[in-house]
Amino acid sequence: MFINRIDDKFAFGKYKKIKISEIAIRDPNYISWCLSNIDNFLIHPDFIKRAVMINNNFWIAGVSLVVLEEKIRLANKILKEEHENLAIGIPGDFEYKFDFSYKEWLDENKRPFLIEQERKKKLEEIEKNRLEKEAIEEYAIERAERQSLNKDLCDWSLYNDDTDYDQQNDNFWNQF
Repeated sequence: MFINRIDDKFAFGKYKKIKISEIAIRDPNYISWCLSNIDNFLIHPDFIKRAVMINNNFWIAGVSLVVLEEKIRLANKILKEEHENLAIGIPGDFEYKFDFSYKEWLDENKRPFLIEQERKKKLEEIEKNRLEKEAIEEYAIERAERQSLNKDLCDWSLYNDDTDYDQQNDNFWNQF
């Protein structure tokens, strides 16, 4: 089983059909246990960052981290081999999907800084989305106003019904 997103659900065991985000809050030790004891259980390294964001006390036991690193190395090796088999003759380096940046999130000294940094990014993203939405709304209002003015100012007598829309003469188009 591969856990990629924080809202993925367990497909087995005592937490079957429960979101991993709930398990990260209730019983992070279970995730460590799965890493150490279930061969095909792997979590995406980004999951750890997300788990820490929802549970500041989230942790993974040292032994499980060693197992996770080995599983990541194996996954990278498999991905590289698949890439080499599929991309014969295609130039360029293959960028591995998994890295080890999750270790920072398990460092109790770095964790508060990383959480604050991530929250700032999220707030900036929210603000950016809000500004984009406002700009779109302003544009829609301006466009509606322009269309309203054009309806009143447009001289449709200049429109030639015998030609296509894009073939109208300059006098027609210049009024806009």
